[in-house]
Amino acid sequence: MDDGRIEILSLRHKEKGFSLLETLVAFALATMVLAIFYKTTGVTLTQSHKALSEHQRLQLAESILDEYLIVPDTALKGRFDGRWEWQISTSIVEGLPQTKYDRLVRIEEVSITVSEVSAPSQKTTLSTERIVRK
Repeated sequence: MDDGRIEILSLRHKEKGFSLLETLVAFALATMVLAIFYKTTGVTLTQSHKALSEHQRLQLAESILDEYLIVPDTALKGRFDGRWEWQISTSIVEGLPQTKYDRLVRIEEVSITVSEVSAPSQKTTLSTERIVRK
């Protein structure tokens, strides 16, 4: 009886390699893993690019707004580096409580909007207030 058992085991060892079905399943699994990796990497790169663009728009807005607050005669709109467009707007803040200084000064809201020339729908707006002599 032992001889028959040894013979069956030795027949299995003579078969080498993978069957066609095993190979197809392995390729299918590898394809799924690569597709998921590709999709995840693509989404990550897109989100990273959006975050970088938002950060650059914010830095430019802060820089131009700082310049405008120091030198109010700065242009109210323009382009930077051929890639960015910006526009400054001002409005008088209404509805504040009356003070003894109202005849001397007023409070203005200053806003700047920065957008990419290639993607005008992606905008960053930054606002602040300043005291202006009348």
